[in-house]
Amino acid sequence: MGGGWIYVFMTASDYNRYKVGLTRNNPMLRLNQLKTADPMIAFQVAYFIPNSLDVKLSVIEKMIHQELGVPVFFWNEEPSEWFYGEPRDVWSKLDDLFEMFGFEVTDYFDPDGKKVVRFWEESLNAIYAPPLPMDEDGFPLF
Repeated sequence: MGGGWIYVFMTASDYNRYKVGLTRNNPMLRLNQLKTADPMIAFQVAYFIPNSLDVKLSVIEKMIHQELGVPVFFWNEEPSEWFYGEPRDVWSKLDDLFEMFGFEVTDYFDPDGKKVVRFWEESLNAIYAPPLPMDEDGFPLF
């Protein structure tokens, strides 16, 4: 099953700012790419948009950006994917926006479902992170 992600990242360099973007790949990889520009960037939440919803990811991202209001403008005076607000609360706003757009949001992945699936960092790490090495008794090495 294919699909893509709408993610929310925040940064310790400005506690009142968050980024809403999209990626077709693991959002944790996107986070690592962005850390080269801002080592203080951190994961907040990501939403998996399955292909079964039959909607373009870029369309959803654009609708979300429009609803979030005026973006942050950086040095080039172009609108960015960054917005001012409380990053820890933005997931609730995105949940409401997805429902306003007609999509149900869940925390439970169903490969055959037609729902937007919300993932927290620990869930993505459980899916994408390499397994911990094991000792000779089968216990993980930390």
